[in-house]
Amino acid sequence: MLNSLQEKKSAILSGCPGVGKSAVLKSIFGILSKTYDIMVLRGDDFSVKNIDDLLSITHHHDLASFVQFYQSVEHKLLVVDAVENVPNLNNNHVFDNFLYELANEGWLFIFTIRDSYINNFDSWIGRNLQSLSYDTVEVKPFSQE
Repeated sequence: MLNSLQEKKSAILSGCPGVGKSAVLKSIFGILSKTYDIMVLRGDDFSVKNIDDLLSITHHHDLASFVQFYQSVEHKLLVVDAVENVPNLNNNHVFDNFLYELANEGWLFIFTIRDSYINNFDSWIGRNLQSLSYDTVEVKPFSQE
């Protein structure tokens, strides 16, 4: 996953429920925070009426001020944990518009998702962020061997 980011690619961490996708993120957060300005959201954070409501948690009043604030930052990373919890993923204008705008501003993304939702999310990316280059990393359970 770190290699993907170095190659200017986003990453999707997939795996079964409870396998440790979020734990993997937490374990490399220190490494990532040395290079990237990181914003972390959960999928259910997108259950708002508009982008301004979403950005109120970041102390920015609207998308334009948020984009302007980060414009001079070279390495920007949005982590969306449990992206399968984005309400109505295929018809969520807040999620669609926010990620589209950030992608156009050079942000990279890390998404965590349960493996049973990965095909739906791949389709969403194909429809909404065609230019997004990403790698999928499957987090597998530790074996007892």
